[in-house]
Amino acid sequence: MASTLRSIAFALFQLIVTPLYAITVLLLAWLPPVTRYRYITNWCAINLWGARWICGIDSRVIGRENIPTAPLIVACKHSST
Repeated sequence: MASTLRSIAFALFQLIVTPLYAITVLLLAWLPPVTRYRYITNWCAINLWGARWICGIDSRVIGRENIPTAPLIVACKHSST
């Protein structure tokens, strides 16, 4: 029951945050691309914070030392079990 309530609360959180971000991104279209990019990536950070705070979901990166420093393309394949 608690996980259902947390899921609903997170969905409501996203329902509020995402449209506000979308509108402000459109209003900030006049900014340079790098500034817009930084603003838009903050949306990801806010959602991760919401997932942590509302749902209790934590994230971690395993194997970060194996990522090369040179530019690269990451092609991920998702599979659910």
